[in-house]
Amino acid sequence: MRQKKTKVGRPKLPKGEAKGRIVPVRFTADDLKVIAAKAKANNQTVSHWIRSTIMGPTNVLTHCNACDKTVSALVMVPPAELIGALVQSGSIRVMHTAADGDHVWTLNDLEKDNLRKLATNGQL
Repeated sequence: MRQKKTKVGRPKLPKGEAKGRIVPVRFTADDLKVIAAKAKANNQTVSHWIRSTIMGPTNVLTHCNACDKTVSALVMVPPAELIGALVQSGSIRVMHTAADGDHVWTLNDLEKDNLRKLATNGQL
């Protein structure tokens, strides 16, 4: 009796979860070094960093306790993952740059609720 060989590689993703198309893009070796360094600095894969860079950052108005004022803060979740993060009960970190350096904090439940409303209205 012959045993069935197992396939090599990652199993196929369920329908709807796989990315749609591969878009060929060429970079110089120097460009790739810069891209890889930026992705690593953001704890992202190169693909993830490119996608989040192309899709653009998401900024929200929120209160910075360090500055004690309302600021425009960068959401530290890639735009493609923000809706999923809002649906789950996980934390969403934000950051803004001030004169004394970067201030990083986690949105509170009320701020997350406000983001959910914006997302529901298609404003994110």
